[in-house]
Amino acid sequence: MSPRSLAIALLALGLRAGAGDLQAPHLEPATREALAASGELRGSLAHGALPKLVPFLPRRADLLAEVRALQPTVGVEILAIYPGTGVPLDTPEALRRLYNLMHAASRMKGLEYYSASRRRMRTLFAESYSIDDPASRRPVPDRVFDGELPAEDRAFLFQQDLTFGGTVYRVEYFVDEGVLSLHTANLTPMRYLGIPMIRERESLTWICLAPYGTRILFYGLTCGKPLRLLGLEKSRAQEDSFYHRLKAIYGWYAQVIGR
Repeated sequence: MSPRSLAIALLALGLRAGAGDLQAPHLEPATREALAASGELRGSLAHGALPKLVPFLPRRADLLAEVRALQPTVGVEILAIYPGTGVPLDTPEALRRLYNLMHAASRMKGLEYYSASRRRMRTLFAESYSIDDPASRRPVPDRVFDGELPAEDRAFLFQQDLTFGGTVYRVEYFVDEGVLSLHTANLTPMRYLGIPMIRERESLTWICLAPYGTRILFYGLTCGKPLRLLGLEKSRAQEDSFYHRLKAIYGWYAQVIGR
Protein backbone atom coordinates (compact mmCIF):
# COMPACT_ATOMS: atom_id res chain seq x y z
CA MET A 1 0.00 0.00 0.00
CA SER A 2 1.38 3.40 -0.96
CA PRO A 3 1.53 6.35 1.46
CA ARG A 4 -1.38 7.89 -0.45
CA SER A 5 -3.46 4.72 -0.12
CA LEU A 6 -2.63 4.49 3.57
CA ALA A 7 -3.74 8.08 4.07
CA ILE A 8 -7.02 7.40 2.29
CA ALA A 9 -7.59 4.29 4.41
CA LEU A 10 -6.99 6.20 7.64
CA LEU A 11 -9.25 8.96 6.41
CA ALA A 12 -12.00 6.43 5.84
CA LEU A 13 -11.51 5.20 9.39
CA GLY A 14 -12.24 8.71 10.58
CA LEU A 15 -8.85 9.89 11.78
CA ARG A 16 -9.56 13.43 10.75
CA ALA A 17 -11.17 16.50 12.18
CA GLY A 18 -14.18 18.26 10.73
CA ALA A 19 -15.71 21.66 11.19
CA GLY A 20 -17.67 20.45 14.20
CA ASP A 21 -14.51 19.40 16.04
CA LEU A 22 -13.75 22.91 17.27
CA GLN A 23 -15.19 22.01 20.66
CA ALA A 24 -12.63 19.27 21.27
CA PRO A 25 -11.57 19.54 24.94
CA HIS A 26 -8.10 19.94 26.44
CA LEU A 27 -6.79 22.09 23.56
CA GLU A 28 -5.78 25.69 23.14
CA PRO A 29 -7.99 27.58 20.62
CA ALA A 30 -5.17 27.88 18.09
CA THR A 31 -4.50 24.14 18.28
CA ARG A 32 -8.21 23.35 17.81
CA GLU A 33 -8.33 25.49 14.70
CA ALA A 34 -5.15 23.99 13.25
CA LEU A 35 -6.40 20.48 13.92
CA ALA A 36 -9.77 21.22 12.31
CA ALA A 37 -8.03 22.63 9.25
CA SER A 38 -5.43 19.91 8.70
CA GLY A 39 -7.05 16.79 10.16
CA GLU A 40 -3.85 15.79 11.92
CA LEU A 41 -0.99 17.59 13.63
CA ARG A 42 2.52 16.18 13.76
CA GLY A 43 5.43 17.37 15.84
CA SER A 44 9.12 16.42 15.82
CA LEU A 45 11.16 15.59 18.90
CA ALA A 46 14.47 15.59 17.04
CA HIS A 47 17.61 17.03 18.64
CA GLY A 48 16.10 17.31 22.11
CA ALA A 49 12.99 19.25 21.13
CA LEU A 50 10.15 19.03 23.63
CA PRO A 51 6.59 18.07 22.68
CA LYS A 52 4.44 21.01 21.60
CA LEU A 53 1.11 19.32 20.89
CA VAL A 54 0.39 17.73 24.28
CA PRO A 55 -3.23 18.51 25.23
CA PHE A 56 -4.03 19.73 28.74
CA LEU A 57 -4.62 16.19 30.02
CA PRO A 58 -4.19 14.87 33.58
CA ARG A 59 -0.86 13.18 32.71
CA ARG A 60 0.57 16.12 30.77
CA ALA A 61 3.10 17.08 33.46
CA ASP A 62 4.32 13.47 33.84
CA LEU A 63 4.74 13.10 30.08
CA LEU A 64 6.67 16.33 29.66
CA ALA A 65 8.90 15.60 32.65
CA GLU A 66 9.75 12.14 31.32
CA VAL A 67 10.61 13.40 27.84
CA ARG A 68 12.71 16.19 29.33
CA ALA A 69 14.63 13.67 31.47
CA LEU A 70 15.20 11.26 28.57
CA GLN A 71 16.37 13.95 26.14
CA PRO A 72 15.49 11.88 23.05
CA THR A 73 17.32 12.43 19.79
CA VAL A 74 14.47 11.16 17.61
CA GLY A 75 10.72 11.00 18.06
CA VAL A 76 7.34 12.24 16.93
CA GLU A 77 3.98 13.24 18.38
CA ILE A 78 0.58 13.09 16.71
CA LEU A 79 -2.69 14.80 17.57
CA ALA A 80 -5.89 13.69 15.81
CA ILE A 81 -9.63 13.25 16.32
CA TYR A 82 -11.67 10.11 15.77
CA PRO A 83 -15.19 11.35 14.88
CA GLY A 84 -16.86 8.07 15.78
CA THR A 85 -19.93 6.39 14.35
CA GLY A 86 -22.57 8.31 16.29
CA VAL A 87 -22.37 6.11 19.39
CA PRO A 88 -21.43 7.86 22.68
CA LEU A 89 -17.84 7.04 23.64
CA ASP A 90 -17.65 8.77 27.02
CA THR A 91 -20.08 6.54 28.92
CA PRO A 92 -18.80 4.14 31.62
CA GLU A 93 -19.44 1.18 29.30
CA ALA A 94 -17.60 2.78 26.39
CA LEU A 95 -14.66 3.78 28.60
CA ARG A 96 -14.42 0.20 29.83
CA ARG A 97 -14.32 -1.05 26.23
CA LEU A 98 -11.55 1.41 25.36
CA TYR A 99 -9.62 0.47 28.48
CA ASN A 100 -9.85 -3.22 27.64
CA LEU A 101 -8.70 -2.42 24.13
CA MET A 102 -5.58 -0.82 25.58
CA HIS A 103 -4.88 -4.13 27.34
CA ALA A 104 -5.45 -6.21 24.19
CA ALA A 105 -1.78 -6.78 23.38
CA SER A 106 -2.40 -10.05 21.54
CA ARG A 107 -4.69 -8.34 19.03
CA MET A 108 -1.79 -6.25 17.75
CA LYS A 109 0.00 -9.30 16.34
CA GLY A 110 0.32 -8.92 12.59
CA LEU A 111 -0.27 -5.15 12.63
CA GLU A 112 1.21 -3.52 9.54
CA TYR A 113 2.76 -0.10 9.02
CA TYR A 114 4.18 1.78 6.06
CA SER A 115 7.95 1.30 5.91
CA ALA A 116 9.44 4.55 4.63
CA SER A 117 12.79 2.91 3.86
CA ARG A 118 11.22 0.01 1.93
CA ARG A 119 8.37 2.09 0.49
CA ARG A 120 5.81 -0.60 1.18
CA MET A 121 3.61 -1.98 3.90
CA ARG A 122 5.40 -4.24 6.36
CA THR A 123 4.50 -6.21 9.45
CA LEU A 124 5.18 -4.20 12.59
CA PHE A 125 4.65 -6.87 15.26
CA ALA A 126 5.23 -10.50 14.32
CA GLU A 127 4.39 -11.38 17.95
CA SER A 128 2.63 -9.39 20.63
CA TYR A 129 1.39 -10.68 23.98
CA SER A 130 1.25 -9.95 27.68
CA ILE A 131 3.74 -11.73 29.96
CA ASP A 132 3.73 -12.50 33.68
CA ASP A 133 7.07 -10.84 34.40
CA PRO A 134 10.22 -9.72 32.52
CA ALA A 135 12.32 -12.64 33.80
CA SER A 136 10.20 -15.63 32.79
CA ARG A 137 8.44 -13.94 29.85
CA ARG A 138 5.66 -16.49 30.17
CA PRO A 139 2.65 -15.49 28.00
CA VAL A 140 -0.57 -14.70 29.85
CA PRO A 141 -4.03 -13.83 28.51
CA ASP A 142 -4.95 -10.22 27.94
CA ARG A 143 -6.65 -8.81 31.01
CA VAL A 144 -10.34 -7.95 30.74
CA PHE A 145 -12.00 -5.56 33.19
CA ASP A 146 -15.72 -5.93 33.91
CA GLY A 147 -16.24 -3.63 36.87
CA GLU A 148 -14.86 -0.30 37.99
CA LEU A 149 -11.65 0.67 36.25
CA PRO A 150 -8.53 1.05 38.42
CA ALA A 151 -6.99 4.50 38.58
CA GLU A 152 -3.59 2.93 37.85
CA ASP A 153 -2.44 -0.46 36.62
CA ARG A 154 0.80 -2.05 35.43
CA ALA A 155 1.63 -4.97 33.17
CA PHE A 156 4.47 -6.38 31.07
CA LEU A 157 4.45 -6.94 27.34
CA PHE A 158 6.58 -8.78 24.80
CA GLN A 159 6.61 -7.71 21.18
CA GLN A 160 8.63 -9.17 18.31
CA ASP A 161 9.34 -6.23 16.04
CA LEU A 162 10.68 -7.14 12.59
CA THR A 163 13.04 -4.15 12.76
CA PHE A 164 14.07 -4.00 16.42
CA GLY A 165 13.71 -7.67 17.38
CA GLY A 166 12.06 -9.00 20.54
CA THR A 167 11.60 -6.42 23.29
CA VAL A 168 10.10 -6.53 26.76
CA TYR A 169 8.12 -3.48 27.85
CA ARG A 170 6.68 -2.20 31.08
CA VAL A 171 3.19 -0.86 30.46
CA GLU A 172 1.37 1.53 32.78
CA TYR A 173 -2.29 2.42 32.48
CA PHE A 174 -4.01 5.46 33.96
CA VAL A 175 -7.65 6.53 34.26
CA ASP A 176 -8.05 10.19 35.16
CA GLU A 177 -11.26 12.21 34.84
CA GLY A 178 -12.50 10.20 31.88
CA VAL A 179 -9.12 10.24 30.10
CA LEU A 180 -7.31 6.95 29.42
CA SER A 181 -3.53 6.93 29.14
CA LEU A 182 -1.04 4.19 28.27
CA HIS A 183 2.68 4.54 28.88
CA THR A 184 5.37 2.07 27.81
CA ALA A 185 9.12 1.88 28.35
CA ASN A 186 11.51 -0.76 27.03
CA LEU A 187 13.07 -2.98 29.69
CA THR A 188 15.43 -4.72 27.23
CA PRO A 189 17.57 -3.26 24.43
CA MET A 190 15.99 -2.74 21.02
CA ARG A 191 18.31 -4.26 18.45
CA TYR A 192 18.89 -3.44 14.80
CA LEU A 193 20.79 -6.04 12.76
CA GLY A 194 21.89 -7.54 16.06
CA ILE A 195 23.27 -4.24 17.36
CA PRO A 196 21.66 -2.81 20.53
CA MET A 197 20.31 0.30 18.81
CA ILE A 198 18.32 1.65 21.77
CA ARG A 199 19.37 0.77 25.30
CA GLU A 200 16.93 -0.32 27.99
CA ARG A 201 14.64 2.43 29.30
CA GLU A 202 15.67 4.78 26.50
CA SER A 203 12.51 4.39 24.43
CA LEU A 204 9.08 5.50 25.55
CA THR A 205 5.58 5.78 24.17
CA TRP A 206 2.46 7.56 25.38
CA ILE A 207 -1.05 6.99 24.03
CA CYS A 208 -3.86 9.15 25.43
CA LEU A 209 -7.55 8.80 24.60
CA ALA A 210 -9.91 11.56 25.69
CA PRO A 211 -13.48 10.66 24.65
CA TYR A 212 -16.01 13.45 24.39
CA GLY A 213 -19.51 12.69 23.16
CA THR A 214 -19.24 10.48 20.09
CA ARG A 215 -15.62 11.42 19.40
CA ILE A 216 -12.17 10.79 20.81
CA LEU A 217 -9.23 13.14 21.02
CA PHE A 218 -6.11 11.06 20.29
CA TYR A 219 -2.64 12.05 21.39
CA GLY A 220 0.37 9.85 20.80
CA LEU A 221 4.10 10.23 21.32
CA THR A 222 6.98 7.87 20.71
CA CYS A 223 10.66 8.70 21.07
CA GLY A 224 14.05 7.30 21.96
CA LYS A 225 17.82 7.71 22.06
CA PRO A 226 19.24 5.51 19.29
CA LEU A 227 22.89 4.58 19.23
CA ARG A 228 24.97 7.21 17.45
CA LEU A 229 25.76 5.09 14.41
CA LEU A 230 26.43 6.47 10.94
CA GLY A 231 24.23 9.45 11.70
CA LEU A 232 21.08 7.34 11.96
CA GLU A 233 20.00 9.13 15.11
CA LYS A 234 19.77 12.37 13.08
CA SER A 235 18.15 10.98 9.95
CA ARG A 236 14.75 12.12 8.74
CA ALA A 237 14.08 8.54 7.63
CA GLN A 238 14.26 7.31 11.21
CA GLU A 239 11.82 9.98 12.37
CA ASP A 240 9.47 9.03 9.51
CA SER A 241 9.70 5.41 10.66
CA PHE A 242 8.64 6.41 14.17
CA TYR A 243 5.78 8.43 12.66
CA HIS A 244 4.43 5.60 10.50
CA ARG A 245 4.64 3.19 13.44
CA LEU A 246 2.65 5.54 15.64
CA LYS A 247 0.14 6.17 12.87
CA ALA A 248 -0.35 2.44 12.41
CA ILE A 249 -1.28 2.16 16.09
CA TYR A 250 -3.78 5.00 15.64
CA GLY A 251 -5.25 3.24 12.64
CA TRP A 252 -5.58 0.05 14.64
CA TYR A 253 -7.45 1.80 17.45
CA ALA A 254 -9.77 3.53 14.99
CA GLN A 255 -10.49 0.31 13.11
CA VAL A 256 -11.32 -1.69 16.24
CA ILE A 257 -13.37 1.08 17.85
CA GLY A 258 -15.39 1.51 14.66
CA ARG A 259 -16.47 -2.13 14.49
